[in-house]
Amino acid sequence: MLHQLNHEEIRIKEKEFEIILVLCNIEKTQNVGMILRSAVISGVAEVYTMGENNYPTHKLKKISRNAENFLSLKKNSIECLEENFPREKFTWAALEYTDESLAIENFKALKNILLFVGNEKRGIPEEILNKTDVHLHLEMYGNISSYNVAVATSIALYQLRL
Repeated sequence: MLHQLNHEEIRIKEKEFEIILVLCNIEKTQNVGMILRSAVISGVAEVYTMGENNYPTHKLKKISRNAENFLSLKKNSIECLEENFPREKFTWAALEYTDESLAIENFKALKNILLFVGNEKRGIPEEILNKTDVHLHLEMYGNISSYNVAVATSIALYQLRL
């Protein structure tokens, strides 16, 4: 007879490379909480924020289902990221639909990834897009032109781990 596995019975896959996530000016705490939860599930090593946003801890805990026990949000600047995540060891990738973007299913990580995701309305700032090595997008098949940032990040993290 089949039974649903409990948390202790689920096998965790080995990671082939590290993913560092950078949240660019994300405004809504609920999106950050959902991204944190997906980041933990996807084996993200670290999560950084850029911008002036502060997220209420109690709300973040509730939404992320305590994911902050495994990953914390760290504020950072582009200059610090450039210093700590060199191009020799990391591919800088932007999850953004641009005139140069590649469908994420056609991207194969050859080294660690620094993945930038953007603001709910404005996306990733152009000055950051210009610093990334590759722009990745999710294919869309309906009439709306973008996914919610938390949903898009979750899909991208899953796709990158395939």
